[in-house]
Order: sequence, then structure tokens, then C-alpha cells
Amino acid sequence: MVLIKLIVSNNLVLTNGVLTESDAAAKLTAQGNVTVASTWDGGSCDIEFGGTNAQNFDLTGATALFTGDIKINKTSGTVTMLSGLTLSNKTLTITSGTLEFNGNTLSSNYITQTGGSCQGMSGTISILINFTMTGGTFNTGTATVFDINGNFSETTAGTFTASSITNFYFAGAFTHTAGTFTKSGSESVVFDATASKTWDFATSETFYNLTINT
Repeated sequence: MVLIKLIVSNNLVLTNGVLTESDAAAKLTAQGNVTVASTWDGGSCDIEFGGTNAQNFDLTGATALFTGDIKINKTSGTVTMLSGLTLSNKTLTITSGTLEFNGNTLSSNYITQTGGSCQGMSGTISILINFTMTGGTFNTGTATVFDINGNFSETTAGTFTASSITNFYFAGAFTHTAGTFTKSGSESVVFDATASKTWDFATSETFYNLTINT
């Protein structure tokens, strides 16, 4: 099925088939619960969570089968994950509203946050390329590892809280020139870039343990 613009005001269930977008302006907006079955075939279609309803996003048995971008753009309310979220070669964007991971895991190529809230992860937060924050709040929940293979950027504004993280791994540039970055105070930080990278701090940055391994 090729999509132009589609709004689902109640529940969206993806059981079998492929969804693709007709052009860059095309999008699928979900205002209710979204369930992706283990029989889903995928496709490039992105999903935007919108509206004001409390929503669930369930990828149980299909964590790696959804192959579009995810955008949280709610006027108000919360999207609650009922499973882990894995976005290979795709982007998780949070602009408004809350994305609650409910103790589930997060892996994404890109995470871009301009507003809203993302919270409640567990285990390892894996970012395969870049994390970019210019607003909103990001709270790592009970996750203990934050592993990013690209650049970390917190500029303009934002609140990044990682009180649960015991091990950070940064393989790219690290920029923290605005907003807040709260750590546990006993964390270990490893910069493991394979090429020359830039560290850019507004004034200063404090790490408890630091390892440079390039």
C-alpha cells in the first residue's frame, strides 16, 4: 500500500503487508494504540504519534520489523512502549508529548529531540549514529549503559538525566554547550573514537572516571 496522508483516530494494527510513502510529504498519523505483529512485512512508511490520547505502542515479537521513522508529536499525553524499540537505519524524533519506555530497551540509528519527554529505558541504550538534543527532557530510567557510535550534541536547551548510567561510550564528537547533563557521580566514561573528534563544553564538564581509547 502506498500512503499519501492518513490519520487513524483509534487503533492501528499492522498484521501483514507492506506500507510505503508516495513522497517526502506523506505520513501516517496514529492517535490511538499501535500494534505491529510478528507477521508484518515492513516498508518505509513513517509513523507519527499525535493527538491527546494515551497511546500504547506494541512491537512484541516484531521489534526489528518496523522499518520506518518514529515521531512523537502529541499535543499532550503519553505514548507507552509495551516492548523494546529497535530502529535500524531510522530516526526517533521527539518534538512534543511523552514517550515512556516502561522499562523496555531502546536502539536507534538517530535520536533527535527538540521538545517533549523521553524516559523509562532499561538495559543498554544503543545509538548507532547521532544523538541531537535542542530541547525537552531525556531520562535514561534504569538503563545502565549509554553507547553511542556517532556524535552526542546537546545545544540550545534540554535536560539530559542519566543518573542510572554506570558506563558511557562515546565514539564521536561530544558537544554540551547548553542545557543540563546530569550524571550519577560515579560513572565511567570511555571515548573510543577511531579518528580525531572534538569535545566542546560551555564552560567545563565533570566525569568521575574517564578512559580515552582511540
